[in-house]
Amino acid sequence: MQPNGEQLSRIAELVEAENIIPVLDQVYDFTDFAQAIQHVDRGHSKGKVVVNLL
Repeated sequence: MQPNGEQLSRIAELVEAENIIPVLDQVYDFTDFAQAIQHVDRGHSKGKVVVNLL
């Protein structure tokens, strides 16, 4: 894959219009980063796994 600002803008438009909806499986705090990695490694995720850096 190559970075493509035009495609990224189009994806953002589709998400904002709710034409595509990202699937979030789990959100982890940064302090639980190791658990997030284990969750993905074990194949348990059914969508995107997010690590909150704030």
